[in-house]
Amino acid sequence: MEKHNTLAEGWEDFRRTVIPADAGPIQLKEMKNSFYAGARVCLTIIIDKLAEEKPEILIELDEELH
Repeated sequence: MEKHNTLAEGWEDFRRTVIPADAGPIQLKEMKNSFYAGARVCLTIIIDKLAEEKPEILIELDEELH
């Protein structure tokens, strides 16, 4: 996987490298939901641990998930 600046870029890379090219629309939708759900959990944990001081990138990623 490559380096990414947004979750959308991460999803596209994940989709290309992990999901079979012949995956159907339901599988793609479920995988995308799972990808973003995992990202949301990880980001929430990180933000909660940082308390008051949140780097701008975490704020941007949090906004991207909403």
